[in-house]
Amino acid sequence: MNSTGPARAARVGAAGTLAVLLAVFVIMLDTTVVNLAVPDIRRDLRTTGAGGQWTVNAYNVAIAAVLLSAGALADRLGPRRVFAAGLAVFALASAACALSPTAAALIGARVLQGLGGAAVMASGLALVAALHPADAARTRALAWWAAVVGAGTVLGPCGGGLLLESLGWRAVFWLNIPFAAVALAVLAIRVPPVPGRARPL
Repeated sequence: MNSTGPARAARVGAAGTLAVLLAVFVIMLDTTVVNLAVPDIRRDLRTTGAGGQWTVNAYNVAIAAVLLSAGALADRLGPRRVFAAGLAVFALASAACALSPTAAALIGARVLQGLGGAAVMASGLALVAALHPADAARTRALAWWAAVVGAGTVLGPCGGGLLLESLGWRAVFWLNIPFAAVALAVLAIRVPPVPGRARPL
């Protein structure tokens, strides 16, 4: 990462951390808030209990299945590139979830969401570490990461009920898109590329 001085490096680090935290927040939110939406999804899409539960499981299984591979990819291609690509996939998949006409379409979109989420989670920590080379700054940034992960996990059940009551289950997925859009905009405008260790895949 090119830098013209400590002040600019600090601004870039703060912007990059903000982008990562916004993305991590909605990804963690989706691990819990959709649980509350399952009864409404089952009723609206006329699916079985297993079909409703797979709207939750498909996301979590996809994240777990590719998390390590996404981390290796971020190491090779650079964490900023993989983070941006993963977040774009997550946002597009969120729109597909919100527009899903059937349970099968929703489950497929949730798998894509999980793949994007895995790329974001795996590359996000590496991006934060790269943007904060000083130990103290990196420690503060990682503390914010942990706090946001906890907040997303807790606010899913707490805030999800209000969202479902007022706007319905599709709003759970539409909510992700403005967060992702802001994070991608901050990343594009304020954070330069962070090189990886290029090796053959």
